[in-house]
Amino acid sequence: MTAPGAGRALVAPIRVIRTLTVAVLVMPLLLGAVVLLTVPSGGYPPPYLPLVIGAVAVGGVLLAETVGFAAPALRPGLAPELAAQAAVGHYRSRWLVRSVSTELVILAGVVLSFMLGTWWPYAVAFVLGWPIMIYELWPARRLVDKLNLRLELEGAVSYLDDGLHGRI
Repeated sequence: MTAPGAGRALVAPIRVIRTLTVAVLVMPLLLGAVVLLTVPSGGYPPPYLPLVIGAVAVGGVLLAETVGFAAPALRPGLAPELAAQAAVGHYRSRWLVRSVSTELVILAGVVLSFMLGTWWPYAVAFVLGWPIMIYELWPARRLVDKLNLRLELEGAVSYLDDGLHGRI
């Protein structure tokens, strides 16, 4: 016989995801400090640079919005605990895909800054990429509902919200 709540995690998954999101969102700030301290100010970048970084940003958003929510639908009839566990697992894996696809903008800025010998590419990438990262990574209601719709496509109940908040 097991104690009530023995299968539950000690910390709600949403708290872990929020902590990880904050860590990922701090990374561009640290990279910016490295770029500013190591790359000379140089001259202005080529005029097409914002277009290049903008194209990377658009690609990152498209990946995050399509592949970042492409989880398979849960099959109907799953027990609530199993459905919630599977839904949280899908949320975590899809969060990772969205994280990688949105970080590409910042990383492109770092690479271009070192290649061109000026911090301007990073500044442009940060201004475009950081708000995108916040929008796509912070576990807001929009992200949870969008994935929940995908998981419940075949009529199953995902219990994603309950699983994320440790209620199941």
